[in-house]
Amino acid sequence: MKSMKLISCLNRAYILLLLLALGFIGCALTPNPQFSKEVYSCQNETCSVCTQDNSAEIIQVEEIPEIQPEPLSVEEIISAPQTIRIVAVGDLMLGTRIPDNTCFPKNGDRLFSSEIRKILSRGEVVFGNLEGCICGSGGTAKKKKYVFAMPDAAADWLADAGFNLLSVANNHAGDMQEEGCEITRNFLNNKKIHFAGYLENPICSFTQNGIKIGFIATAPNAGVVNFHNLDWLESTVEKLAAENDIVIVSMHIGAEGKEHQHITGKTEEFLGENRGNPYQLARQMIDTGADLVLGHGPHVTRAIDLYKGRFIAYSLGNFCTYSRVNISGVNGIAPILELVLNENGEFQIGSIYSTKQISRQGVQLDPGNEVLHKIMELTREDIPEAPLQISEDGSILPIDSK
Repeated sequence: MKSMKLISCLNRAYILLLLLALGFIGCALTPNPQFSKEVYSCQNETCSVCTQDNSAEIIQVEEIPEIQPEPLSVEEIISAPQTIRIVAVGDLMLGTRIPDNTCFPKNGDRLFSSEIRKILSRGEVVFGNLEGCICGSGGTAKKKKYVFAMPDAAADWLADAGFNLLSVANNHAGDMQEEGCEITRNFLNNKKIHFAGYLENPICSFTQNGIKIGFIATAPNAGVVNFHNLDWLESTVEKLAAENDIVIVSMHIGAEGKEHQHITGKTEEFLGENRGNPYQLARQMIDTGADLVLGHGPHVTRAIDLYKGRFIAYSLGNFCTYSRVNISGVNGIAPILELVLNENGEFQIGSIYSTKQISRQGVQLDPGNEVLHKIMELTREDIPEAPLQISEDGSILPIDSK
């Protein structure tokens, strides 16, 4: 589309020059000193431009303005056929039957406001992290403080909201053990929602907007694709890159809570567990062939980054966590990222939409844009070298570092 606009502008220039050339064919032009600008007197009586009457004997040639191609608008970039628009959010936990059904939402179809749904609908790929099982019945709960077993209808609620890609690699994926994972797989397959992260389903591939996408999800937990098995992870990402146009990596990584909002560049630990080094792993994934890295797990939002033209979100926070998850303060704000990648996976343009959760009511837009300002602050402090421009209106643009 960009090349078509440039061609259109050049065509207008060529036509203008051609008309001028035709008008002066056969004219013998000599300078006329009585004009300060370049003025010419035509000596050819048959010239159709100059001899309509004697008053047209002398003409002034105006300077032709330089013609510049019009810049592409954001809408044109986003709608260009060689790009794909990805909408990404963080944790999704739509209620749980553990310890009892009082933690189920009464109106699950209202968890996402109409404004939220409108933004989600913009994505050709709509991603989130499924924090737990969809297992309204069946399965055996693990003996742990927090067990997330969402109602069976959660698959419908997610599909109706527009989600078509989910990570199932996290520390709650196996809360209802293997039977819970199998029930979850069945629900997601029935709703045609792509997913990856279980050992039985480590990856998936699909085509959207003519672009083939490979996806893998990883976490530091048993029963899912474990990023501590780095050799296997890197070789799998490399294979995905060879077979797809764009590779997305989801990583459930980093320590949890408001005390852990910053990217330190070091390995993080939480409750005695090695939760990985988000900064390092994101770069390793991109070096191996990933085009987009989407982080979650700390239950708070973190900085964003750009490495080798590929976008990184270190943590997307709690997007819609209905119950049994702390959503006070910074734990209750999260972004919706809208990202446009070209067919090679390079980041083109993006937007941050600020959301907030209201206890037992779901997620809605935040007119105060608190999480936008938090992302701006954290990115400035933690990744000052990130070649990204984040504006007050939420727009994200790559900065050309060449």
